[in-house]
Amino acid sequence: MKKYKNYLLPLTLLGILLLAAGCTEVGNSSDESESQNQGEDNISTVLENVFDGPGEEQEALLASDSDVEDKGEKLDEYYKENFQPYMSESFFERFVNTNGAWTFLQPAYPEYALIVDEITLEEKDEEGHHSFTVKVSYTNNESGESETMTVEGTAYTNEDGKLTSIQYINDEELRTALN
Repeated sequence: MKKYKNYLLPLTLLGILLLAAGCTEVGNSSDESESQNQGEDNISTVLENVFDGPGEEQEALLASDSDVEDKGEKLDEYYKENFQPYMSESFFERFVNTNGAWTFLQPAYPEYALIVDEITLEEKDEEGHHSFTVKVSYTNNESGESETMTVEGTAYTNEDGKLTSIQYINDEELRTALN
């Protein structure tokens, strides 16, 4: 009986350790999946905000004749509300400095309204690397005529699911159509 007790204690401890390690691994897998979903949600939200509009708030900013300081404060608030929660700090700074939110809305205003019809995301081999396709309808505000274009690109997210980079592949076609 004593012989069995000598083997039973180490085997029990080994079983507990294996069980704990197995449970820990399952938790990490869930965290990675959650981060991936968060990253995809963040990419979709940013693309929606970049390609959809101009809405009332955006039109007010584009048409504003207020002084530079007042307009700057309003733009800052707009960026912080609509983009900062979805981006890493360094990418947010670059995005603001390059006027990323207005890349498509500024050329569209006041002649066109942009509407996102569909956003398709595909995760690539590298974690956090996604390719995307955005189908954008642009409607002439005077004639009511509407056309649809597709903009493709890539986006990267970090381990927290926040955007760290976004590049458009064929965005010149849409900008040319809006001018």
